[in-house]
Amino acid sequence: LGAALAAAVGGGLLTDWAVTGNLVTIGDPVEPDRSLTDRYAEAYQIHLDAATALTPISHRLAARLAARSAP
Repeated sequence: LGAALAAAVGGGLLTDWAVTGNLVTIGDPVEPDRSLTDRYAEAYQIHLDAATALTPISHRLAARLAARSAP
């Protein structure tokens, strides 16, 4: 939700951050299920592996964009 609100403010869909408070409600905290610790750990490792694999690609894409934007 935070990223969507940031995009809406940045894109001019919402006038400013003050109006975002009307779009968010705070509910009860959600606690992780301790019986799923192994599954969480596996999913986190997959996330780390994906980040490691994608970092060089992200850097190449950023370099292309910077080269196109250079004067």
